[in-house]
Amino acid sequence: MSQLPQHWIMTKLGNICGSGQYGWTTKAADRGAIKFLRTTDITKGQIDWHSVPYCQDEPPDLDKYQIQANDILISRSGSIGFSALIRHTPFPTVFASYLIRFVPSERIEPRYVAYFLRSSEYWQQISEASSGIAISNVNAKNLSKIRTPLAPLNEQK
Repeated sequence: MSQLPQHWIMTKLGNICGSGQYGWTTKAADRGAIKFLRTTDITKGQIDWHSVPYCQDEPPDLDKYQIQANDILISRSGSIGFSALIRHTPFPTVFASYLIRFVPSERIEPRYVAYFLRSSEYWQQISEASSGIAISNVNAKNLSKIRTPLAPLNEQK
């Protein structure tokens, strides 16, 4: 990225959103109590919550995997780099193991991070960070290292 505007800094995604958390591993089911958000559900742009399947097996520690408002989910395999900012969940929902959750720090505007995750600078870094011959993938450690320009909070908003 070229020179940053005054008062901006260059940081890493992990510094502003934590180290990342992998999702729950199970299969999708037609019925259940807990929805199961997958990579295919976030790559379409808008999440169609009614088409999101359920968990075949619910996690024993639901709180560990349950999606909260302002979580950012990034696909780590196949369609790597695709992301979604969760504004709300109309159903209790956990995220699948091919997604990595990042939670913006208190002084970070989640929408700002979501916009950055659509930028050409982000996609260039994803291309450099991904590995794999048949199926590209990226891990939480590499995603945490993504260089991220950070504006002052009032400009983030």
